[in-house]
Amino acid sequence: MLAPENLEIPYGHNMNKSYSGWENNEWPWTGNGFTASRNGEDIPEWTSKNYIELELGAKLHRVVDGKDEVIGLTAENLFQKINEVKSMLKKGLHGIYKGVEYRITVDMDNNLKIITDEKEKIDATFEDTYQSGVYTKIVKPNELVDCVSIIPFGFIKGEKVQILQEKENKYQVATGSILVGSNLNLPRVDRDSWLGWVSKSEVTLIEEITPVNPKEL
Repeated sequence: MLAPENLEIPYGHNMNKSYSGWENNEWPWTGNGFTASRNGEDIPEWTSKNYIELELGAKLHRVVDGKDEVIGLTAENLFQKINEVKSMLKKGLHGIYKGVEYRITVDMDNNLKIITDEKEKIDATFEDTYQSGVYTKIVKPNELVDCVSIIPFGFIKGEKVQILQEKENKYQVATGSILVGSNLNLPRVDRDSWLGWVSKSEVTLIEEITPVNPKEL
């Protein structure tokens, strides 16, 4: 759960606050501490000061007029729409358990878990915690072999960018450099973040693969 001291109001520069600094963000952000509204309601806006670790398979809900609807699931720390095409982009921690490759994560209780959304890789010992089609199992470090960390990145017009996710024929790319963001015409979405979708044909995809000791996770 987020503690109040980890939250801040995302004021824009025009508010002349000592902690202002947001240049731009997506609608409904306004920079005045309240979200934009179509019906005249004033809704305070808050943001986290720090990165939030999202468990794979966690759900994003939308509640309208009392109707609760799940509209997204987390995948590699990003929410993906329920109807989005399954990503083939390989990233994060991976390892071999009993001869089969799985994604790896460590939960908030420091449990080491293997993860998959492929039913042919599971048995009765796996759990679908969020009923989202993502299955996990707690394992011991010595049960895993050939563990690696995979970080995908790409080059566009000679500029290096992060590759966050993919859909159909596009990659979502990001950078923390104002020069790279400007050169590639990426939308500025935060104080130090530029992010946008680009055609796969424009990107040279590279995987940075680093061996990982599961006992140190």
